[in-house]
Amino acid sequence: MIPVLYKNVLDHKELFKKHAVYMALLCAYCSTADTDQLLRAAKIGNEKEVGRLVKKGVDVNKRHRYGWTPLQVAAMNGNLSVLELLLKSDADPDLGDNFSSVYKIAKEKRAHPLEVWSAREEEFSERLNTGALFSNCTALHYAVLADEIEAVEILLKHGANPQVCNDIGHKPIDYAKENSEVQKLLQSYAIKKLEEIEAEARRRFPLEQRIKKFIVGQEGAIANVSAGTNK
Repeated sequence: MIPVLYKNVLDHKELFKKHAVYMALLCAYCSTADTDQLLRAAKIGNEKEVGRLVKKGVDVNKRHRYGWTPLQVAAMNGNLSVLELLLKSDADPDLGDNFSSVYKIAKEKRAHPLEVWSAREEEFSERLNTGALFSNCTALHYAVLADEIEAVEILLKHGANPQVCNDIGHKPIDYAKENSEVQKLLQSYAIKKLEEIEAEARRRFPLEQRIKKFIVGQEGAIANVSAGTNK
């Protein structure tokens, strides 16, 4: 009887292992399916479906199999309510796209270039040059490329960094049309941010203290100058 009992124990262990593997595969499949649904909903602007998936706990920063995020696809397609919802649900506005170009991704993923091209056109946007390089383009890059000024405003409001460069060294503003409203918005935002940084620097390190670093023994004169300028 002992060998039989021992064999049963082994059988149960093997069964448990197989069950664990099966459950892991099932979870991975469900996770991928949920991500695909979120990406599709972001592409077509289905706010209700995005909300349902967010409540379900789907990772809003999970990527398409070829590299882009739900936030990037929403920004590119000007789906403002979805964009706002994703940002409020902790989508990272500064994540870069892992999609480089059709042929590079096809080689990396061992996929046919036509399959990659079709997915990029249908599941991201048909408005982009599929031969161009998009590595590390953020949602803000795409909103600017699409000339979606409201999407740009929403992203900036939620802390998107307009100074982030993609892999070819371009900032979002580099893709703005000349003299467009998007270009003007980004320029005014940059000026405003610079003024805020300078004001914060003055607050943290008043002029009186800065001058004292270089001049010793003239505290009275320094105080008089500082009183008139450090406002």
